[in-house]
Amino acid sequence: MQPSTLPRARKPDVLYFAYGSNLHVAQMAKRCPSSVFIGTGTLPGYRWQINERGVANVVPTDGSSVEGLVYLVNARDVRALDRSEGVARKLYQKHMLEIVLQRHRQYSSFTSARLSQVLAEAPNSSDEATAQPSDSDSGRPTHRDGPPSQRQQRAYRPLDVKALVYVSENYSTDGGIREEYIARMQNAVANASTLGVSQSFLDKYIVPHLQPNEEEPAAPEQAPAEDREEKQQENQEEKKEEGKASESPDATTSNTAEGTSGQAKDSQDGQREGRFDAVIVGACVLATAGWCSMTFL
Repeated sequence: MQPSTLPRARKPDVLYFAYGSNLHVAQMAKRCPSSVFIGTGTLPGYRWQINERGVANVVPTDGSSVEGLVYLVNARDVRALDRSEGVARKLYQKHMLEIVLQRHRQYSSFTSARLSQVLAEAPNSSDEATAQPSDSDSGRPTHRDGPPSQRQQRAYRPLDVKALVYVSENYSTDGGIREEYIARMQNAVANASTLGVSQSFLDKYIVPHLQPNEEEPAAPEQAPAEDREEKQQENQEEKKEEGKASESPDATTSNTAEGTSGQAKDSQDGQREGRFDAVIVGACVLATAGWCSMTFL
């Protein structure tokens, strides 16, 4: 008698809090093709820094907080994040931390690829990005004919949720930024500002690192040899993942969906809303209970 084979269960999607170069939506779309933008987030009890490796990090600090962007990611996206953050080499550690999530009123549920195109077409439209969406912008009803319903109001209330955060515990000393990292963070700051991260936070914690500093020279432009090896491995694994993408059940939210329109587009938007609704319930439960587990990653 042959043993029965059960279908492989699909790992749940999770919320991911980005605070470094993944604030640049185009980079996020490239690294995590299935990722979906949700809104902004605030991580309390941490401080933003450039560490001794010359890259972004957050360190526990009472009375401080870090602002960033929140994406919905699937298991394949998480694997890509693990590679880019160097989890296997203990450059970063994965934590599920409580953040305050604020959904974006116009671009919530846009795939990163779609949002990247929108931002590229209107790079100076920060006012538009924070404005109330129109029918053509989002495919969802607006409130121009009356006040928003209670359900619509609840959808955009700040929520305490659990999100995946990468923290470099082994490299937490303040340092100078890598030369090659400056341009990436300039792009990140531009997108973050447009999408709702406060300018006061950006100006206080990030922008000063993007200016020349004669007293504290930047870290060498060339990354350490182990980082270059990690990048090569990441590129190889990305190619393997791309080959599997068309056969993956996660492909329903891949970049190929961006070429469709009409009813197909509405259906995809609905699927992304469904993914978010399912994840947000679990994330709120975790935050309320004060419980955290990484087993589902």
